[in-house]
Amino acid sequence: MKRRANLAAFSVAFFFILEFQAPLSFLLALIGGWLTKRSLALLEPAAIRAERLRLIYLAPEFAELIALCLDSGLPLIDSIKAAGEVVGLPVKRFSDETTTLMQLGADAEQALRSWRQVPALTPIASTVESIASTGTAGANALRRSAVRLKRARTSQVKRQVRSVGVRATLPIGLCFLPSFIFGAVFPIAAQVFFSLLGSLPPAFLNFTH
Repeated sequence: MKRRANLAAFSVAFFFILEFQAPLSFLLALIGGWLTKRSLALLEPAAIRAERLRLIYLAPEFAELIALCLDSGLPLIDSIKAAGEVVGLPVKRFSDETTTLMQLGADAEQALRSWRQVPALTPIASTVESIASTGTAGANALRRSAVRLKRARTSQVKRQVRSVGVRATLPIGLCFLPSFIFGAVFPIAAQVFFSLLGSLPPAFLNFTH
């Protein structure tokens, strides 16, 4: 992501150097390049976004598998570990961390702390913590959590479909926005300003000097 931001900033700066005369071109190149880089830096890194989306897609199956393991008679720790093994990364990283902490004697709240930092795993964490604290069977509660997570997943898919066009055109827009401002808006504003300045009374111009 950082490499792409640098490349986009360099492209915008190079455009201004070609379009305008020095020294204005160098000033606009610095401003346009900096704005482009800062704007792209605000975007979510691709790796983080990919992991977040994968967690959203895998969370319902993870909850259902834990419930299935509990129904089969496995203890809670073994159910979490087995479900994580089946679902795979990145869920497995969270399940391995939690089961290790539980085996070392950590309480459920401490062991599930990392889950609560991930919106997709938060409903599962609440149900698992309740099961661990009360000792009651919670397979049905996990299945209800899976249903809610599936709805959230469907909503996420719809948002992705709507935002495909925006994400596709955003880098191009960021590249051309500075050139539009400084190449079209700024010259017109400057022309209007100097036209107004030329129409002012001589007494006012002498006063300003």
